[in-house]
Amino acid sequence: MVRKDHYGGSCGEIYSIYGRSVQEAAVSGDGSNESGALLQGDVPRLIDEWQLAPKLWDAVRFEVDQRDEFGQFILTGSAVPADESQISHTGTGRITSLIMRPMSLFESGESDGSVSLKALFTGEHEINGANDHSISDIAFMICRGG
Repeated sequence: MVRKDHYGGSCGEIYSIYGRSVQEAAVSGDGSNESGALLQGDVPRLIDEWQLAPKLWDAVRFEVDQRDEFGQFILTGSAVPADESQISHTGTGRITSLIMRPMSLFESGESDGSVSLKALFTGEHEINGANDHSISDIAFMICRGG
């Protein structure tokens, strides 16, 4: 499962798994009537925004137990399900979480976006900007990545 962290911005989870997922399934509504259909098809099966239908978590866990194979599903979505009371199993031993960070300092709120890399590379913009980050903060942001 891929979860976005607390920054809330796009972190590229879908882009990161294209080429690894054979088939994508879309969750509509609360997903309560469609979990069986969402889990069928070529694998690995990508289910984006699974937290819109928290019952999918238990359905995936059950299906993993039945198939007894690794790499069946890729669940992506926000860090916290909409309603955890609808989930009866932790997923231990069946579901592994991966937290992805935002891809840019602008998305994490650590930049005001006044200097655009695209504009720099296309010659549209001068390098002219300032920030209040310490060298230690900048080193942390570089090592943390996104």
